[in-house]
Amino acid sequence: MNWKLAKRVLEIRYPNGYLYFDKSGAIVKDLCTQFASLSLEPSISGMSVILDNQNDLQFKYNHQVANVVGDTLYTKHDKFLNAIKIFFPLIFKAFEIENLLRVGNRIMFNKEMKTIEDAQAYIRDVSISCNLGANLFETSKETFFKNKNLNEVYLKFEDDKFGLRKYTEAS
Repeated sequence: MNWKLAKRVLEIRYPNGYLYFDKSGAIVKDLCTQFASLSLEPSISGMSVILDNQNDLQFKYNHQVANVVGDTLYTKHDKFLNAIKIFFPLIFKAFEIENLLRVGNRIMFNKEMKTIEDAQAYIRDVSISCNLGANLFETSKETFFKNKNLNEVYLKFEDDKFGLRKYTEAS
């Protein structure tokens, strides 16, 4: 049972990208010349979402943030890098972005288990061995918490230059 790279996200954050409201269509048009199979997704989140189903890529952007998401079970590394090289310069130019507030690179891994019970046991074992509170409620007087399975662990470490999130769930 090895960990497999499942998803990659490269994200930039920028101030005052208000030209988003004027130039959003031009970005979609420019992307369409580079990627043959794009579709624009309806969005209620305030983000423009463009899907490249052929390469399993997503392009998302608004006036503050832009990212490229690659489902790495299907997206080859060179396709992901090529998408970044095309997309971010379009954003910089269209929104006249000169400064970045943040650059984030997220990678997500999956570890397949045979059953949900195996996944729960794995999370519990890791949590106990790392003292993450897997047995937090074992001694509780509240009967509601007794004999509950630990299904998720979420940790977040952050300072002014670096952030790390570790999320594990049994699903």
